[in-house]
Amino acid sequence: MSTFGRQVLSKTGRDVMVLADLQDAQFKVGGITIDWSLFAAAGSDATLPDQTPIKTGDKYIRFGQVLCRVSQSEVQTIDLSPGSDPTGGTWDITSILGNAIDDIPFDVSATALQALINALATPGADQITVSKSGFVYTVNFPASLGNVDAITADGSNMTTATAITISTTTAGLSSSDKYGPYDPSASDGRQNLNRGDCWVANRTVLQNSIIPSLNNEVTDHPQVFDGGTAWKQRILMTTGTHSLAAGPTVTEFQTAFPRVAYAGV
Repeated sequence: MSTFGRQVLSKTGRDVMVLADLQDAQFKVGGITIDWSLFAAAGSDATLPDQTPIKTGDKYIRFGQVLCRVSQSEVQTIDLSPGSDPTGGTWDITSILGNAIDDIPFDVSATALQALINALATPGADQITVSKSGFVYTVNFPASLGNVDAITADGSNMTTATAITISTTTAGLSSSDKYGPYDPSASDGRQNLNRGDCWVANRTVLQNSIIPSLNNEVTDHPQVFDGGTAWKQRILMTTGTHSLAAGPTVTEFQTAFPRVAYAGV
């Protein structure tokens, strides 16, 4: 029988799909960008449940694995009293997202300072939140801004305390459009199962392979979905304790993916 010039040279197991019905599937158009540095290399040769052979050192995404957006909100603190508390006067933010705010009362509330920042015309400023403890203000930036420049301030117009200390307690991540495996112990956003920020891999994908799959899966932009009819037993989730290896709990999964219906249950 003729192959019309085509020949299968290799195969990565059985091409198992998680979705049971492609008609109602809700795919992420173009797939998602994978940060392969977040995937651990296999420590020994193994075979996945779909018979895909994994060699020592290989990195892969197993069919049914939950993938979450890598993002981390920047957090900075403004301490008006590194030495002694101010008793009067005003202070200035000389730069926050490239903007200045002058004549801020020494005892401004967190709500009032947040309102001043939110009123700035710079994109993302309206999503900044502020909390206060004593004379220390904690400024939380939205994750979409990634890593931002440190706030600068001037306290020369305050009474008693004139020095202001700015500290970055959590640096934002700039790779907010990349994804890695769901990991409840992570601190880079992959611990969050937020709708729109997490997807399910429909097929197994190897990072490096001569033929990643018979459907020409792109290894750094795999096919993922967040809705449709899926085979429940093919989704990486657990009835026990959530973990990187076990995936989220069933309850966590169903909350994050309300548009997924189950087949074969």
